Amino acid sequence: MHRRRFLGALAASMGAGLLLPLGARSYALSGSAKHRFLFIHCTGGWDQFMVFTPRFDPGTIMRSEQESSAVASESRGLPFVDHPARERVRAFLEGYGAQTAFLHGMEVRSVAHDVCRRLLLTGTSRPGAGDWGSRLSAASPVVAPMLVLSGPSFAGPYGPSVVRMGTAGQLVELVDGSWQVKTAPATELPSESVQAMEDAFALSRVQDFQAKAPTGQGTVFAQDALSAQQRVSSLAALADLQSSTGQFLSDTVEQVLDLFERDQAMCAAVEYLGTGDLGFDTHAGNDLQSVHFDSLFGELSVICKSLEQRRDTNGESLMSNTTVVVLSEMGRHPKMNFRGGREHWTYTPAMLIGAGVAGGRSVGSYDAAMQGEKVDLESGETFAGGEALDPRHLGATLMAIADQDTAAAGVPPISALLA
Repeated sequence: MHRRRFLGALAASMGAGLLLPLGARSYALSGSAKHRFLFIHCTGGWDQFMVFTPRFDPGTIMRSEQESSAVASESRGLPFVDHPARERVRAFLEGYGAQTAFLHGMEVRSVAHDVCRRLLLTGTSRPGAGDWGSRLSAASPVVAPMLVLSGPSFAGPYGPSVVRMGTAGQLVELVDGSWQVKTAPATELPSESVQAMEDAFALSRVQDFQAKAPTGQGTVFAQDALSAQQRVSSLAALADLQSSTGQFLSDTVEQVLDLFERDQAMCAAVEYLGTGDLGFDTHAGNDLQSVHFDSLFGELSVICKSLEQRRDTNGESLMSNTTVVVLSEMGRHPKMNFRGGREHWTYTPAMLIGAGVAGGRSVGSYDAAMQGEKVDLESGETFAGGEALDPRHLGATLMAIADQDTAAAGVPPISALLA
C-alpha cells in the first residue's frame, strides 16, 4: 500500500470514525449482537395530537378547522387519531400495527431544539455523552457500526464507531480517494520506489511507537493506524452511498438496508423533514403536520415491506432482527397560537417498530394538563407510584432489545415494550 493510500485510508477511518476502540475487537457479530437499529428523526418537533394522542379535551386541546374531521380510532390495539387526509396512517397501522408500539409522555425538559435533541438521543443535556445508536454499536466490528446518513448525531466517547455521510457527501470522497485530488498540491507524485520507501518508513514508525507505548491512548492510536491499512478494501462498501438530500425517505433507507443485508452496518440514522423538506417546526400553519404525517407513514409502509422481503447473510428476514425507532425532539403545545400553529412542548412520543418490540401496545399517557403521567414499567399502565418517563427509559429499552447491559442508561428499561 502506497503512502497516499495509507494516509487516505487513515483519513477516511479517522474522519468517518471507522476505527474501533481498544478492547472492542474481540466482538463477534452473532446471536443478539446481530440486532440492528434504524433511527428516523423527524426534525422540528412533531404534533402528538395529529396522530399519536386521540384526545379531544375541550378547553385544553385546540384543533384547526381542518382537524374538525379527526376522530379517535384504534387499529391493531393502538389508539390513534384518524382523519380522511391521513389515509396512509391508518393503512400503516392496519398492516404493521401488530409490530408497532407507541411510547407517550417522555419529558425532554427544554423547548430549545438543540438541547432537546441532545436530551432525546443521549438522555442528558451534558456535552460529551454518546447517543443511543453510538452506544449500541460501539463494539461492532462491521464496516459502518453507526452510519449517520443525515440528522443529529452525538458520538461522544463512541466516535470510533460512528460513520457520518456529511452534508455534502464527504464520506464518499474519503472512501474513493477523490478528496486527495481536491486537497493535494499541484505537484508530481514521487516514483513508485520512493513511495515504497515512504510506506515502509511510516509503517516502521507506527510499529516503533506502539512498542514503546504498550498501554494508554498512544497504543490505541497506533493500533488504529495499523488497522486502517488493513481495512481499505472494506471501505469500498460505502463508496456508492448517496446523500439523502432530495430523496424519498424510503429511498434513503434502502441504502441502509443494503448494508444491513450484507452485515456491514449495525445502526443507522436518517433525518426526515416531511413533505418538501419543510420540517415539523410548525409555529404557523400547523395543518402542514397532517401532510407530513401522511407522507411519513406511507414511507414507513414501504420501509417495513422492504424489511420483510430482505434477508441478511444468515438468510434471516431483516424484520426479524431490526428495530425501527421513529422520534422527534419535542412535541407541540396543546393550544393553537394566533398564526394557526403550535409552540414547543416538553413532552414527546416515540414509535418503535419491528424486532424485540411488544407490538400493538401504547405505553404512557397524559394528564388533564397534557403532561406525561407516571408509568409502571412492567405493565405499561399509568400509576401514581410509577416512574416519570424521560429519554433514558427509551435508551434503556433499546439496550434491552439488543440484549446489552442497561445499567449505563441510569434507569430501568420499559419492560412493557419488550417482546
